[in-house]
Amino acid sequence: MDIREAKYLLEVEKTQQLTKAAENLFLTQPALSRVLKKLETEFGTPLFIRDGSYFRPTPAGKIVLRHSEEILREYRSMEKELASLDFHSKNIIRIAIPPIGGYLFNDMISAFISTYPDIELKVNSLVGNAALAKLDEGEMDIIFPIRPTNSGMLNEHLLFRSEIGIGVSADHSWAKKEAVPDADFAEQPIISGNESWQFNTQLRERLKKEGIQPVFKMMGNDILWLIDYAKHCDCPVVLPMPALVAYGWEGMKIIKMSPPFKWEMCMAYSKSVRVTPVMRSFINFVLNFYGDPDFNMIFHSGDREIDLSKVLTIM
Repeated sequence: MDIREAKYLLEVEKTQQLTKAAENLFLTQPALSRVLKKLETEFGTPLFIRDGSYFRPTPAGKIVLRHSEEILREYRSMEKELASLDFHSKNIIRIAIPPIGGYLFNDMISAFISTYPDIELKVNSLVGNAALAKLDEGEMDIIFPIRPTNSGMLNEHLLFRSEIGIGVSADHSWAKKEAVPDADFAEQPIISGNESWQFNTQLRERLKKEGIQPVFKMMGNDILWLIDYAKHCDCPVVLPMPALVAYGWEGMKIIKMSPPFKWEMCMAYSKSVRVTPVMRSFINFVLNFYGDPDFNMIFHSGDREIDLSKVLTIM
């Protein structure tokens, strides 16, 4: 049995249907049937039994499937290490930054490139689970996800702490509030990031505990567009406070949630991949850059200076 055939077996187990498994594997059903028969001949025992239209693993099949999973896991781990070695031998670091916090990294990236001109930094804009998946697949070296990552396979360094806030026009009924309780979300449609954004999931879970199903008037990936849309439709926009301060319109009122809704961003990399000297240089640079006691909390986006001293804590 080779790697390709192990994948085929696991797909049959996953779908429980030969036709569906063949479709997912871009094979014809007869071709997949031949592979299955070959493996059963090779192992000298049936691996699946047919139960109506479904395929169920036999006791022997369960053993083969368990080892197939282990083989594939080790194979993918090897692929990740080899890919990482190839990139780092060329002095390349691949990082993923969420679009919601890009302005937090502009100065750091510029300073790193100036300090390490021989290291090529490949910067990608990825959100939530997409960044975690790319890291797990070995296609990213370091990511900057929102906490909690819900992964025990990461080394994490907390960088920023703030809160989720609400931006509204001065004429909106919420503008007079110092903080908005969760109960107020029961009737008020809101604008926010899409479902792949970590804090969107956290917001839904928080309100669900109060028996509230939030109504999203609009969701999206582009912060500038979300805030501009909120301005023109007079609808509250729910985003991390640093984003509201950085991109909010003149006269926008920024309100806290009650109780406060914590927002944290960290730097993370896989525990299963060896930290190369190139990676270590970047990790240490990031920690030292933001850990400098003289850091003045002034960030830059294009020609703009953004003072986040009132809404952001650097850890």
